[in-house]
Amino acid sequence: MTTGPKLKLGGHLAPGIVAVALFVIMAVVFVGAPLGDPVGFDEATTIQNETLQSESPTGEYGTVSAGGQTYAVAYNASDGSEAANVSVANDPGVGVDFVEADSNGDGQADTVYAVSRTSITENIGYMMFAIDSDQRSAPGETFLVAFVLMAIVLDAALDGAVTLARRDEGGEVVTALGLRDVDEPSGTTAGQVAADGGTEDGGDN
Repeated sequence: MTTGPKLKLGGHLAPGIVAVALFVIMAVVFVGAPLGDPVGFDEATTIQNETLQSESPTGEYGTVSAGGQTYAVAYNASDGSEAANVSVANDPGVGVDFVEADSNGDGQADTVYAVSRTSITENIGYMMFAIDSDQRSAPGETFLVAFVLMAIVLDAALDGAVTLARRDEGGEVVTALGLRDVDEPSGTTAGQVAADGGTEDGGDN
């Protein structure tokens, strides 16, 4: 007689129930987490904004690091000589953006601004591990607690996967890699005759 599937209740359901409960808790925390006003990285990562040229932009710009500072340099398009320079950061090798703007409103770019910025990736790294630094200019909350919690949860998930991958085959425990977790000598199983004339499961026959 064919019967329908039945739900087998018992203690073996505990890991699944715990996993579902953990998922629900994390979903509630994530959905209910407050979000602040978005901040563009262009403004958040600005260190300094300096006027490089106030008339006749050359269109040829670059940066030079000297004396522990970063300088924005405008070059003459005709011969490549230096037309103007301005210090934009007190650290060497800082990234600089060059912005041409129309300050007179005549439709022609007449002013060049040199904007020094910190690295977006660097800012994210400082915020993630709650590290205060002069190079951390982008505002935001730190993610250190979330980082540690994710590490713990992922480690628990890995341990659980390894445990669930163990199975029984012929009375022996087989791991995920196919290794047999047994104490008996190779080639000898329960009920076989041992070297002393007895058997592995005890008693003499």
